[in-house]
Amino acid sequence: MKSVLLASIALFSSLTLTSAQLSSLAQQLGLNQTWYAPFPSSPITDSTDAASDIKSQWSVPSTSTFFGTSNLEFIQDPFNNSSNDSAVLQVFYPQGSYSPSASKTKGASSGGAEFYAQPLGNISYDRALVSYSVGFPANFPWTLGGKLPGIYGGSPGAGCSGGDQSTGSNCFSMRIMWRQNDLGEAYAYIPTSSDFCSQSLIICNDDYGKSIGRGLIQFVAGEWNKIDLYIQLNTVGSSNGLLQVWQNGKIVINMNDLQYHTTNMVLIESFMFSTFFGGSTSSYAAPQDTYTYFKDIQFSVGTPVPLSASVGISRGSLRSLPALVAVVMGVVAVVTFVV
Repeated sequence: MKSVLLASIALFSSLTLTSAQLSSLAQQLGLNQTWYAPFPSSPITDSTDAASDIKSQWSVPSTSTFFGTSNLEFIQDPFNNSSNDSAVLQVFYPQGSYSPSASKTKGASSGGAEFYAQPLGNISYDRALVSYSVGFPANFPWTLGGKLPGIYGGSPGAGCSGGDQSTGSNCFSMRIMWRQNDLGEAYAYIPTSSDFCSQSLIICNDDYGKSIGRGLIQFVAGEWNKIDLYIQLNTVGSSNGLLQVWQNGKIVINMNDLQYHTTNMVLIESFMFSTFFGGSTSSYAAPQDTYTYFKDIQFSVGTPVPLSASVGISRGSLRSLPALVAVVMGVVAVVTFVV
């Protein structure tokens, strides 16, 4: 048992649980729990092993679909030659690949990866912040666009991706999307109204997701791009949900009139790791083999909110009791502070 524990600690980067680990942005937003995705201290180039580690270390539910397991590796940071850094996650997109549904129904190559992680347990929240650094190689082919990770509400896999619309009572999702010429946006599956869709920063599509703030994000290839995505759910019956996106510490999208759900039976439940070329047609397909890279993944939340068929969510989450939980064997860290 002792040797197994030592091997686990040696493989994954050590975690020091201090108050400094709750990011200044999470503190500013009044959040009090942060999960830090564990990354191995050395490369894992076997995709089966890499996917297995993610599934166990990042708490991917056994009932959840895990798409693209063969496209994952942990490699040395491609933008930093320091041997002291942890490995980073590499995601592969083979030429011709686009969207999970295309690989299943249209015979397209399987590119990218998608899964739902619940590292804080099967618990629901009304506020969450996803943070990560994403890198694109210098010759990255942007094509028409592709997806990047975000936040998911409802039971994992209930819809709200791939054309399965949000009714407000089934699910919702908020991700980041890259577009042509290194531009980016927030990309949502949420219930909408004609008033919402008439706004200048919104592009609605009845068959797929809604584009929010297209072009307000500007990715830079060949280096790391820090993304912070925060949502706060609307009060049921109102369109007062929040969406804020920061790029490299600068706020680029800031909205306060969204509707995420119509019932408190649908709340934030998962970190949604989702990345692929697409779009639902071959015009989005990767024109060549290519990659993206991820590191510094964090999922921060406020106080848990129970699912409820009738009770509304307070706009100000309750302050939690101090707590500090560390699961060393699973290399999962949850930090809770009074804010």
